[in-house]
Amino acid sequence: MRHILGIICICATTLLFAACEKPADNNPVVVETSAALNCNSVAKGYDTSCALILRAPKGTGYNVSVVSEGDWCLLTNNRVNEVSGTMNSTESMLWVKFSQNYGEVRYADITVVFDNGYEFELPLRQTVYDAPENYDKPWNELPKYKADENYIYCTHTSMLMNEIKRNYTFCFDKTLHASHWVAYPLHTVYTSGPATRPNVFPFDPDVPSGYQANLSRSYSGPYDRGHQIPAADRKCEQSFMDQTFYSTNMTPQYSNFNQNLWGSLENKVRNQICADTLYVVTGAYFNGPYDSSIEESTTDVGGTIMPIPSHYYKILLRTVSGNTRRSVDSFDDASELKAIGIWLQHKNTGSSTTLPADAFVSVKTIEELTGFEFFNMLNPEIADKVKSHCDPSAWNGLQ
Repeated sequence: MRHILGIICICATTLLFAACEKPADNNPVVVETSAALNCNSVAKGYDTSCALILRAPKGTGYNVSVVSEGDWCLLTNNRVNEVSGTMNSTESMLWVKFSQNYGEVRYADITVVFDNGYEFELPLRQTVYDAPENYDKPWNELPKYKADENYIYCTHTSMLMNEIKRNYTFCFDKTLHASHWVAYPLHTVYTSGPATRPNVFPFDPDVPSGYQANLSRSYSGPYDRGHQIPAADRKCEQSFMDQTFYSTNMTPQYSNFNQNLWGSLENKVRNQICADTLYVVTGAYFNGPYDSSIEESTTDVGGTIMPIPSHYYKILLRTVSGNTRRSVDSFDDASELKAIGIWLQHKNTGSSTTLPADAFVSVKTIEELTGFEFFNMLNPEIADKVKSHCDPSAWNGLQ
């Protein structure tokens, strides 16, 4: 019995590194043939390599070749276009090498051919090194990084289901004392839970307090401390909801607008949640001197002047079916995705909760109005088509 256990233990240990070829029952283990990039086909602009993982039965021959314009992408430390070899175990790793990318987005095609008849085509895309590493994440809600000495980019995270999960990301403007936009994923995992409103509005610990509004009480005049990411979107854990009350997530919002039209829109957006993730960007647009039906500014508790947004917007992106179990950046067919923008003038809207027909615009329109580029992770071949969508009827209950 001890001898048999010893054989089992040796085989189990071997399985951690390669397939155990001859288990105790002498039945051969079926080893699936596969090839995959550990970067999920997207290399960051600051990356210089990624791993190509090959899996096949021991003794299988393989050939790997790469095609890229200007040979920016090559194989192994020898930096060649083609490599051949034989699987010495059931798993092998090759390095794909390249330089940091300061130019345009670039593409490569990697082909893996095994002599057992399997062939794999692996596309690789390298983004541009135009964002700091702590911002440049493979999150579909993130707008493209826009360099500005007055902008502070930050992502808040917290523990959820024993893992650190992202809450939301924002672009804070030191001169406006507010965020231009807040970007976040939306799913039932975030909206269900025990969290309750803390109803205190502290400074954001990750942004110097001197740039923030002091909101120990609300702004002067008829303005609420208006959330960009709603508190109700983060009921999952108290720490997640507490972060939505940071000053960096607030803007001065006309009370009737905030509590009626805007509040209703927030509920309608939550109704768009599906099995796939819904990606949301909420933004404030400051054009008061030129286009505003309300005052251009108010003050915080300390008397600091706070510009008032002239417009607010939301942009949404998700799969059409809502149940693909795929990330939106994996699609190469624009008809599988849908996007829409809602652009609202900030004004006293009374008790109305009905969005005006002209509030619905394309994401491209909001890009042109704000100067920010959204949903940068979409396949570039379909991005313009998806962001040009503007069909409210495709979003049941949003109108």
